Amino acid sequence: MPAEALAKKQSIGYYKISRHYQWALSQVFDQMGYDAVIVVEDDLEISADFFEYFLATYPLLKQDRTLYCVSAWNDNGNSEFIDPNHPGHIHSFWFR
Repeated sequence: MPAEALAKKQSIGYYKISRHYQWALSQVFDQMGYDAVIVVEDDLEISADFFEYFLATYPLLKQDRTLYCVSAWNDNGNSEFIDPNHPGHIHSFWFR
């Protein structure tokens, strides 16, 4: 598939995903009247302190109007990024 056709196909996928999120978040905030939501993927494995983390950070989100969201995403959370001999060192390839 030519690069231009692939890019167009991918942008259609992103458009559909963003429309779905728009609809879902509109339901939560506008229709149901909630002021916060936790969004997770269906195959996500959550940690034991997942809900405690969001309970602890929720007041920060409400108090500081410059905060847009709280995230628990950790791209370094996989074992292949941690050297067991040096657990304080995290290996990231984002800035290569």
